[in-house]
Amino acid sequence: MDQTFPLQRREIVEEGPPVKTLKERWPALFTERQVFAEFNRIATTNLQNNFFDAMDRYTPRFVTIFKSKKGTVGETLAEFVQQIDLREQDVTAMRTLVLRGLPVLLGDDPSNFYNTCFDADSDEAWAQVSVGVLTVISEDVPLCPNHLHLDAVSTAIIVQGEWLNIIRNFSRSAVDEGVLDEREKTHQLHISAL
Repeated sequence: MDQTFPLQRREIVEEGPPVKTLKERWPALFTERQVFAEFNRIATTNLQNNFFDAMDRYTPRFVTIFKSKKGTVGETLAEFVQQIDLREQDVTAMRTLVLRGLPVLLGDDPSNFYNTCFDADSDEAWAQVSVGVLTVISEDVPLCPNHLHLDAVSTAIIVQGEWLNIIRNFSRSAVDEGVLDEREKTHQLHISAL
């Protein structure tokens, strides 16, 4: 990738091709590992570690804020919080709670951003989505609004209607690769304060 980086950059910046073309021409750019490597090359920082560290640091405060909200925002956030056993200290569940709750807290409508489908569905349904997160669930799981789907089959990114399956399973991908071992312990301390 070091040798092709200048060519990729020139093509992306000067020509601005659609995501579908980029995916065909540079498929490695659409893998989880390569996204992190490219970010590290450009910004000289570990995106995954920095993201999870910051998220874990602020999670207890967000949960407290979510619990204190009233009105329709508070009701939606309460639905999310009720799906989590705060005593169990599940890192994946807590991260999912925060990511799903943030747009609600900020007054945005997350229904166009967070999408859910069954594993047998075709990706034609997402052609009109410009940017979003797609949670893929198995056929035997009921499709409910405001459900966190903590046992999803996988999670994908949608860009310009293209289903970019770069994330196998949101937080489990990092756990599978052993990235979270040390942070896992730190996060347990953060959420034990809840």
